[in-house]
Amino acid sequence: ARAREAGLRWPSLEPSAESFAALAGRVRRSGYASVGGEFIPGLHAVGVPVLDWQGEAEAAITAFSIRPELADPEGPAVALLLRLGRALSAPPARDRPGQDESSR
Repeated sequence: ARAREAGLRWPSLEPSAESFAALAGRVRRSGYASVGGEFIPGLHAVGVPVLDWQGEAEAAITAFSIRPELADPEGPAVALLLRLGRALSAPPARDRPGQDESSR
């Protein structure tokens, strides 16, 4: 509401609950979030979550650059950050040693 009152606008994000939900869904499906200069001209960034055993984000890894290729979905930076995020994340509860059907 404050963003709207202040007259702030972003090309790819309307400050509304629906827009936020759509953005969160895209980020969850792709496994990362990125910006490509639309919020701060010249700043490109990619972020990935580090998940706990329940699949909830407990930390994030973010890289930023003035180089647009950083945020390329097919580029090496996104692939590397996704691998790093998965490597640092805890295994899901269903994959943890000692978990069997009777304990779920």
